[in-house]
Amino acid sequence: MDKLTFNELHGIMGGISQEEYCAQLTQIISDNWDNWDDHNRHSAAYAYQKYC
Repeated sequence: MDKLTFNELHGIMGGISQEEYCAQLTQIISDNWDNWDDHNRHSAAYAYQKYC
């Protein structure tokens, strides 16, 4: 039996996959970037860089 990766285990335990997280984050950034202040843009960019 193969061991599950952290991402696979996280998905089973009710989280979303990294691919889904990145797809959702990309959509949120695309929809909101022009309306955000610098703090929100920095936070979104940081999340994208760290997890995607």
